Amino acid sequence: DRPDFPVVGPSWGIIGLIDVVNDDVRNVPMFAPTRLQTYLAMSLQLALLHYGLPSSAAAEIGPDSIVLRRGDTEAARIPLWLGQMAEPNWFSPWLCAQNPRISIATVLQCARAMAEGTPEEKRDASAFFSEFKGSIVLVGPTDPLFKDMTAAPLSEGVVPRVSVHGNLLKTIVSGRYMRYLPRWAVVLVIFGLGLGVAGLSMWGSGRLSGGLLAAVSLVVAYVASAFALFTRFDLVLPLVAPVGAAVCCALASIAARLSAEEEKRQRIKGLFGSYVSSAVVDEIVEKDILPQTGGAEVEVTAFFSDIASFSSISDRLSPTVLVEVMCEYFAEGTKAVTEAGGTLDKYVGDAIIAMFGVPLQRADHAAAACRAALA
Repeated sequence: DRPDFPVVGPSWGIIGLIDVVNDDVRNVPMFAPTRLQTYLAMSLQLALLHYGLPSSAAAEIGPDSIVLRRGDTEAARIPLWLGQMAEPNWFSPWLCAQNPRISIATVLQCARAMAEGTPEEKRDASAFFSEFKGSIVLVGPTDPLFKDMTAAPLSEGVVPRVSVHGNLLKTIVSGRYMRYLPRWAVVLVIFGLGLGVAGLSMWGSGRLSGGLLAAVSLVVAYVASAFALFTRFDLVLPLVAPVGAAVCCALASIAARLSAEEEKRQRIKGLFGSYVSSAVVDEIVEKDILPQTGGAEVEVTAFFSDIASFSSISDRLSPTVLVEVMCEYFAEGTKAVTEAGGTLDKYVGDAIIAMFGVPLQRADHAAAACRAALA
């Protein structure tokens, strides 16, 4: 049927609160007690109309919930926080297929067609109004000059503030309230994710170790699980604190690992720096090779080099010149050994003793020793 005008008057209509807290559309006061009566939020009044209940059905207002009763049965229970606030669940953007938007001008045009139009226009207008049968229709301004626009979840820009009450009404009727973990569980999630990421980050070696990749995968899996649980079960998992803790723990563990690797590198350089080349030292650190107690049985090539007729040469040179010659000889000989990948063992008189094939095993140790001898 055609809606009657006017739709409000001095003796009929229902008062409903439309306020939010500090322009935060996620918190809606559900009632306001006064000396005369307790005023209910518009969405709560609409929910009572949906259930066919009077305002007195919402008399059971407690610190944690509002219960709507139909006789002895519970029609709906609205959870509260801070003793008064309800949080709407946002089901869809303002503009989408699930939320039809009709201009009031279209409604008035169809109403005029119902009264004055041709039979065909009346039929079309009747079909238009039949789509709203049994529905609750909310009317709100869309002109920014009315100052009744607000930013809302899932929507870009600003939308009419009436969407807040529409989503809260949907929340009450569907019972799909957003649920949160208890505080102890939030603390457990923060510490669990942080420690898990820290432990995985410390596992393995190298910049792209399996542990680091596993830590990143754990964080991504947690974020994906948070979105999935919210989409399917309306369960809100904390994101900022756990992910922030995970990043901080990962950075701390990576810093600790780098510090430990640098300490190990310096220790290995102290052990081998005077005997092998820096490239060999880096390879020892990279492959995490450390000396074993009792040694190991491997195939190596021994390298010996000394000066022919050293005794007669040393008799002809002064001590100062002899020391200079030996220093130059040892420097050049050691350089030839280390550049060929050998390991200096010791100096015995005028002899240089080295080994090829330790501490890093290599298939061409004999050829490397020959290259060092030629050098």
